[in-house]
Amino acid sequence: SLHPINRLDRLTSGIVLFGKKPHVATRIQKEFKANTISKRYIARVIGRFPHEEIEVNQPMKCTDHVKHTWGVAPDGVETITSFKLLHTDGKVSLVECKPLSGRTHQIRVHLQWLGHPIVNDPLYNPFYSVNRVPISVDNIATFNSPVAARETTNSVRPDQTVTSLPEDIHQTLPDADPEKLLKLLQECTDCATERRDPFVEELFIYLHAFEYQGADWKFTSELPAWGEPGFV
Repeated sequence: SLHPINRLDRLTSGIVLFGKKPHVATRIQKEFKANTISKRYIARVIGRFPHEEIEVNQPMKCTDHVKHTWGVAPDGVETITSFKLLHTDGKVSLVECKPLSGRTHQIRVHLQWLGHPIVNDPLYNPFYSVNRVPISVDNIATFNSPVAARETTNSVRPDQTVTSLPEDIHQTLPDADPEKLLKLLQECTDCATERRDPFVEELFIYLHAFEYQGADWKFTSELPAWGEPGFV
């Protein structure tokens, strides 16, 4: 069996490590926990990124526990990321990112703080919307053009209004007040919402973990199509 070692954010692509032997997986997990691993990511961001290498040392904290978003905050935890420009055409840039601490969304947040958010980041790029032309080699310069007649919102199903409680509700929730529970369910917007399937471009962002290096090991992945210099 395989033993998982690390994880990536849901929309991030790249290297995910598994150990064939438990003791090897545990040893490398300890390296991740101690933050002794060198990590290199590649990101495609908006605008002309500065040519000089930049180190961002800005503390972060969770700013919305419902949406699970983070932001730069004076009372946050220490967070350091270094960035280096690889390629740019003046409109978008390909940037190498090295997280020197292990915070959730730190690359995405620090890029936003610099004014160069990831092109298709739905959380940290205020200029991005799913109701836009999907970004590709052909239309990356005009990614803000609207898409005609595409439904981007969830729909409400009027037939899903709760009118009564299940007969076995007292077995599941013996201490619940039936009237209060029924009212709560009737006022629940999620209960009557039919959620649409995500579009393809909502399933990933332009952030890729392409190299991890430990004390005596190193793994490198191939770059995605959007990470090649010719894509800019």
